[in-house]
Amino acid sequence: MPRRTLARLLSAAVAGLAAGAFAACSDQSPVGPHGPAPGAVQKVSVLAQPVSGEGDISFIPNSIGERNEVILVAQVTAEGNPAQGGQVLFQFCASRGSLEFGFPTIPLPSAECEPGGSGRWFRIGTVPVVAGEASVTFCCISSGSTIGFRFVYTGQGSGIGNFTSLPEDYTQPA
Repeated sequence: MPRRTLARLLSAAVAGLAAGAFAACSDQSPVGPHGPAPGAVQKVSVLAQPVSGEGDISFIPNSIGERNEVILVAQVTAEGNPAQGGQVLFQFCASRGSLEFGFPTIPLPSAECEPGGSGRWFRIGTVPVVAGEASVTFCCISSGSTIGFRFVYTGQGSGIGNFTSLPEDYTQPA
């Protein structure tokens, strides 16, 4: 008998013995129903569920010469305590078809980003939450214009569930 054939036979025999030994040491019958033995106690583990968070967005006008800016501040809390982690993705409402170099050029009030409206939410940037707050500066707002803002909070192991804030409108003074 060639060596290769002998090696295959020995390998198959060893594998069969190992499988039989494993089945013999198992508390489950290889031919019976699988699952715990009758009368066995099963442990149930409940994973911690994140608590519901809430957030508000506020505005700090910050005009420098002819350049009108606003600082967006997100406050994130859970059960009355400031969030100690996670991140905030700030968004603004703008017209769907007004893109220049991939950036929206016609900002809109938040009502226009509701279903059926002419706008959609665009990303400003993502910022980590520190001591319950995150902030970003939004630049170059035309005088008298109204822009809708909101944020999306991601808990990232902070113990607070993910959520989207209610939208708020900011009107740049004329």
